[in-house]
Amino acid sequence: MKKIHKYQFDNQLDQYSADHQKIHSDLITDAFEKGRLQGLNESEKKFEAIQQTTLEAISDSLQNAASLMNSEILRIENEAIFMTNELVKLYTATLLSKQPNLEISTIVKKATQAIGNTPILSISVGASLTDEVKTLIEKAFEDAGYSGMMSISEKSSLRQGDIEIEWPSGGFRYSRHDLNEIIDQIIQSHSK
Repeated sequence: MKKIHKYQFDNQLDQYSADHQKIHSDLITDAFEKGRLQGLNESEKKFEAIQQTTLEAISDSLQNAASLMNSEILRIENEAIFMTNELVKLYTATLLSKQPNLEISTIVKKATQAIGNTPILSISVGASLTDEVKTLIEKAFEDAGYSGMMSISEKSSLRQGDIEIEWPSGGFRYSRHDLNEIIDQIIQSHSK
């Protein structure tokens, strides 16, 4: 018969110890896997949050850059329009000072179309009426087929290059300066 020892188990613990180690090992593996998965999920969430914040910052930066670029493009366009307008004014003034007959011929042609057979014309020009300008005006009217009488005089209220043509039933005034102001106003209204 077996000897019974008081307060001691009568079983061998080695067998339980091997089973216990296997269960313990499985529990550790399961706990490790759960921890690993939980860590991966937390890392993914943090990465997604960082990624979202970064994308929002990039989007804001791109919108700011686009806004600044649009402002700069508008500024450059306005400067280009201004420079073009100023160059046209300078070119026109230079051309007309060297060849005033071009402008005079155009104005006279317009006047003869408007007046028809009016017998009397009064022509006023801006400062510095010279014999050359007077001759150019007379020749332009003659070339346009006008055969009536005309008086050509200098008018102090007109600028150099301005011309006023009047007849009994009407008239018109041409002013390069006024035309430039109108062009400037149109450009300013479209630039805003």
